[in-house]
Amino acid sequence: MATLPITRMTLYKHGIGFYERRAEIDGEEVELPFRTEEMDDVLKSLTVIDRGKGQVLGLEYPTPQNKLKQLNGCSIQINNKRSMRDLLISLKGRRVRLLMGEIMRVSNYPNQAQYIIGKLLGIDQADGEQPLEKTLITIMRENTSQVYAIELGRLAGVDIIDEKGADDLRLYLETVTQQADFCAVKIKLSPGEHDLSISYIAPAPVWRVSYRLVADTNPKAGATRAMLLGLSIFDNPLEEDLNNISVAFVSGMPVSFLYNLYSPFMPERTYLKEESRVLDKPAFIRRPSDKSFTSNGNIPAMISESDISLNDKSVTFKEGVEEAMLSITHGKDLGELFQYVVNTPVSVGRGQSASVPILSANLGYRKELLYNESNFSNHPIAIIRFKNQTNLVLEHGPVTVIEDGQYIGEAILPFTPKDGEVILPFAVELGVNVTVESSHKVETQGLGVKDGFLIIVEWQTIQTVYRIINHTSKEMSILIEHPRSGGYELFETLSPKERTLDHYRFEVLSPIDTERKLKVLERQLISRHAVIHDQSLDGLRKYMEQGLLDKHMYERLVDIFTIWSKISQHETEINIITQDRGDIYKVQEQMRRNLNVLSKDGIEGEMRVEYINKMKLSEEKLGNLSYHEGEHKTEIEQLKEEADALIHELESID
Repeated sequence: MATLPITRMTLYKHGIGFYERRAEIDGEEVELPFRTEEMDDVLKSLTVIDRGKGQVLGLEYPTPQNKLKQLNGCSIQINNKRSMRDLLISLKGRRVRLLMGEIMRVSNYPNQAQYIIGKLLGIDQADGEQPLEKTLITIMRENTSQVYAIELGRLAGVDIIDEKGADDLRLYLETVTQQADFCAVKIKLSPGEHDLSISYIAPAPVWRVSYRLVADTNPKAGATRAMLLGLSIFDNPLEEDLNNISVAFVSGMPVSFLYNLYSPFMPERTYLKEESRVLDKPAFIRRPSDKSFTSNGNIPAMISESDISLNDKSVTFKEGVEEAMLSITHGKDLGELFQYVVNTPVSVGRGQSASVPILSANLGYRKELLYNESNFSNHPIAIIRFKNQTNLVLEHGPVTVIEDGQYIGEAILPFTPKDGEVILPFAVELGVNVTVESSHKVETQGLGVKDGFLIIVEWQTIQTVYRIINHTSKEMSILIEHPRSGGYELFETLSPKERTLDHYRFEVLSPIDTERKLKVLERQLISRHAVIHDQSLDGLRKYMEQGLLDKHMYERLVDIFTIWSKISQHETEINIITQDRGDIYKVQEQMRRNLNVLSKDGIEGEMRVEYINKMKLSEEKLGNLSYHEGEHKTEIEQLKEEADALIHELESID
């Protein structure tokens, strides 16, 4: 059966590989083995194109069932230890040719052996003390009424003449030889020659990328330059070698999901019973290239000096790396995705991993010290900054930083688009100490009256002081990265050298063994509403002393405060009246219950009269309480009108 090799592989960052196979074949069938866990993606994406004159007729694959279910209905069932005996038991009643005699064991021609043709009746198994060879096979000879008994030990072979029995044996053998973890997909073709192109997606390990930033502090050109090298690391999880294939790596986040197409799905249906034929109405039913890169899994971690032949001592480590690197990748924009296409063929053995260069670019860079309290509280971090002028999107990955041939640190390079800036923190500068102190202050800026409230305008101020001490042997320039507070503005502060969405960056020059301070002041003007009568006279007096209130506004606010004090007194009296009324209601309720059980005669009659008189007195008290409550409420309304008039007067003041 013809097979098709993989010619192209594209790996994605979300754990999917896109595979392409291509070959010219002559035949009617191609078989592709897949792991069972790959089948949903394969069935979702498998595309077969015949670029020649042939036709693709379809594909076939075994239904995913366990072996017991697959053999349901199969008449052949064979034990691992007694295969011939079990086969004969399974063939009971079927037409067979039993081959016997020594000649069968050495001859390729059954007609030279002794044989009997007929239908098997079964076998009579020997008891436990007899050897298995003594088991008797009984067969009714064809076209006769004769039944023969033959010892199993004399049997040399069985020719299954019955077509159903032979088919069942073939099904049994195909089923038991299937690998449980694999599924063979057979592509059916028309007779003749074919130029097949097959593509599909399948789960694949995520490709990774690692970088080397090779810097030179004394380049010949007089400008600080660095070589950025990128290597893609990927794996071959397939059950075959990959030989001289085209490889590409895609960054981005395409939509991807699993969809069960491999397992059979049987929807549940409603069971209906036979109904009576006598109906008074009808029933209704609803509708349901020239150089190749080869890997054995042993890939050097980086290019060494011996690899780049630095015989000329004037050649720097960086320049040697530049000479050793070839243009091996080109980039391709795919809309929301970006693809790295390796220009040279790649070979990776089955079960092996590989690393291939995908980037080599000479870039300008600069080194700086950057302090961010949330990253490292006591010391600044050494960073390398450069602009992504590689004409490629830089995928997320680790970076090893080498300067003047020496390892100086590591970093994580973030996902960076073309022309985006890269900042790589690679080491901590322990020779510089930074401490931070923060304080908050609220200052009242102004007062006003609006909508019946006292409007208090305040400055909320945050002061942050950075103290920098340089213990190194040279003056240092440090970028202090200060977080931006939402709604706040800088004032009386050194102008920041840089601004980002989240931070200000202030440059501070730190001499040797000298403390330098950076004071950052931020403020935000806010206004809040306060209930006028909730203020205190002392508080109003302080506002006037601070010049926030003029004398006229102060006096009017004091008048309003005095009025509300009177209102508060009236409300207190109303609360007392309400409490007294509740007490009277309780006493009246008790007297009513007593009246209900007392008779009108004798002592009880006298008691009734006494309770009735008390009820009259309590009603008079209730009336008096209601009268005084009304007076207090009237007084409150009048006082509120006076207060509102004063507030309106204050609101009209510009």
